[in-house]
Amino acid sequence: MIPYAPAVPRRKWIGLAFRIVFTLACLGYLAWTIPKQDFLDALQGIRWPYLGAALAILGLNQPLLALRWKSLLDAQGLRLPFLQVLRLNLLGLFFNNTMPGQTGGDIVKAYAAAKRFPGRGTAAVVTVFLDRGVGMLGLVLLAGIVSAVTGQASGVILGLLGLLVAGAAFYFSPLKRRWLTPARIRRLPVGGGILAEVDQAVDLYKDHKGAVAQGAFWALCNHTGYILVGTFIGRALGIPPEQVSFPQFVVVIAIVSMIGCIPVSIMGFGIGEMAYVDGFGRLGVPKATALALSLLTRFCLISWGLLGGLIALLTRSKDEEPQ
Repeated sequence: MIPYAPAVPRRKWIGLAFRIVFTLACLGYLAWTIPKQDFLDALQGIRWPYLGAALAILGLNQPLLALRWKSLLDAQGLRLPFLQVLRLNLLGLFFNNTMPGQTGGDIVKAYAAAKRFPGRGTAAVVTVFLDRGVGMLGLVLLAGIVSAVTGQASGVILGLLGLLVAGAAFYFSPLKRRWLTPARIRRLPVGGGILAEVDQAVDLYKDHKGAVAQGAFWALCNHTGYILVGTFIGRALGIPPEQVSFPQFVVVIAIVSMIGCIPVSIMGFGIGEMAYVDGFGRLGVPKATALALSLLTRFCLISWGLLGGLIALLTRSKDEEPQ
């Protein structure tokens, strides 16, 4: 085993190097194809009240994120006061915006949650990553509803919505219980015991569908707020409603958000900006304006992430214990 020990960190370094190169390549391509003066002109005419409204809405979104996670914790019988959940969410937001990748905050939250529930650590960790999944479901659900109601059809969104619904229906169906019993999962040669604990924790939600529904509701509210943030930033940059309506913002931002989560760049930089430029470009938005929209949205998220980290650190209490 000793000769193979360096292989794991080497793969990590190779993966990190690839992400850095890919990020720089995407940003370099945008810098090469979008004139600098056009980008500066887009920022020069910004309407500050709209940008201020976007920042305020993003702040109001943070309690909604905490409520979403708390509903999943409560269903597991893992009781934490709302303010502790909010503090951990703000801490996660900080690390999501300061660490490579887009799940650093989830890892911090999972570690902190596991420490608060000795003996139930696996269940606590499951709630963190299930929270991420419920959030994605809420985003796709919102975009799917808007696509169907307004006629802004998107095959990508509707296809993803169908896959998510079908996957959830299979997982909680009697068929899955017959095929993948806890005993069979536990006998898997690699990680069977841990996977069985994860399966048991997730399976608990079969009897707490209300908690998942509640989490999905808060996810819908959260993503509506996030898309309002993008809409207000778009208005701040002078994108008129007759060019890009709110329903169109919903569909485009949902798609580009999912593209930005693909783990091929540093914190989604580069690939996210290219997705914004392509998605809004299809609606006639100039490339420079679309790039400014992406970067200003990212700036708002980073600003709240830094503030969230400061709040979380200043409000830390030594006597935080599960209740």
